[in-house]
Amino acid sequence: MPGYTPYSKAFAKKAVDLNKNDFKGDDKYKMMAKGKMASGISFAAEGSDKASDGKYTDAKIEITMPVDDKFKVTLETTAGQKTTVTADMAVMSGASLKLIASDPDLSNPTAMGLKGEFNYAEPSFSCETKFCLWDGPAVGKIAKNDKGVASSPFFHTGSHGVQAGFAFDLPGMDKVTLGLMPGIGFNNKGAIGFQMPVSVGWAGKDMSLAFVTGGLLASYKATDKDGKESMKTKPDLACAGIKGHFKLSDDLLFAFEADQTFYKLDQKALWTTKNADAKKESQVFKAGLQYSASKDTTYKMKGTFDKKAGLDLDFSVKTALAGKNSVLATCKVPYAKDAAPSVGIQYNLEA
Repeated sequence: MPGYTPYSKAFAKKAVDLNKNDFKGDDKYKMMAKGKMASGISFAAEGSDKASDGKYTDAKIEITMPVDDKFKVTLETTAGQKTTVTADMAVMSGASLKLIASDPDLSNPTAMGLKGEFNYAEPSFSCETKFCLWDGPAVGKIAKNDKGVASSPFFHTGSHGVQAGFAFDLPGMDKVTLGLMPGIGFNNKGAIGFQMPVSVGWAGKDMSLAFVTGGLLASYKATDKDGKESMKTKPDLACAGIKGHFKLSDDLLFAFEADQTFYKLDQKALWTTKNADAKKESQVFKAGLQYSASKDTTYKMKGTFDKKAGLDLDFSVKTALAGKNSVLATCKVPYAKDAAPSVGIQYNLEA
């Protein structure tokens, strides 16, 4: 039997994907290519005109080599001279382990990062686990005394810890999924940081609906009776929102997301404690439409209203070419700003 849907895909994922994919980013032109050889070796490459300080760092290439049917190794390198080596293995039925080494260099461990993922799924529940074993760049910034001894342990950098996302049926309610994702880490004060998104969702054939929220231990300054300030923590609400999608007809999909954020939670690294240092409030509403004019051509439109930034409109059209190739044309209109529309073209090549 198939495993339970993981947390990252269990809550109105179609709505999130409709409002996220196939819209314009910071690049004007983008090209993507991928393929697979008869030996099982696959590759993926992409590049764009996106630049930072005049340097093009967005391009990357990824090569995956299977060692056997349960183990594969992936090498990724970017134009910004960042390299990642990933070892992905099937531990047992329904369980997989992934170890990720960033900029591996055994002679200089403070330049290397080591993270991992462990996923397990059975028909009644799923568990997605991510963790950081070693964060070299953060460790390299720890102050040292005149004897060369670090002033604090390596796990006090605020970048080490673990998170686990659990998804399972809500007892007594058909097709309703409950999800919890606690994350725990250590900050540069040596204290424990804790964050936990919570989601409840329902999904049917033609629609889905999810309520997402979350809490955390937030840092704040406290003053004692002598006027001395110190940092303490307290439980606080991080966010609340609702999202979903509806199939209006065979060719037309509608998706929406309404989010109220008080603290920004990074669900890819919930163990990081920097999110609890200060509030970052925002109110964002997204609404998107996807129209399939034919089996080869899809039109999309999205409106994004940010209480602080105003309204943006996005449009795109994606056309399938021969084989698995496609071309995507995008346009962004900053409706509420004094700025000109911008357009982009992306070509996808798949062998």
